[in-house]
Amino acid sequence: MNRENATGIWVFAETRGGELESTVSELLAASRKLAKVTGEKVTAVLLEGLDLDLASVLIEYGADVVLEVRNDILRDFDPVLYKDALAQLVDKYNPNIFLFG
Repeated sequence: MNRENATGIWVFAETRGGELESTVSELLAASRKLAKVTGEKVTAVLLEGLDLDLASVLIEYGADVVLEVRNDILRDFDPVLYKDALAQLVDKYNPNIFLFG
């Protein structure tokens, strides 16, 4: 990862049972404060099954952008699949900050 070109504040939008965890709204609020200082955009990262559509809620909570990975294999939490998906996204987009609950 090239830290020189890193940009953006990311928040992992953790879900459970098809709903966002309460920590997501707290993390997005904190990321908005960071964004005021850094001038960077806030991106919510959402790994979800095909039957969910939580992007509009994340925008309401304060995300500027929602990066969705939608696949039914992500419907239920699997630490290996989630780790691999997140690692690929980080390698591709190179966020400056990534917050997890």
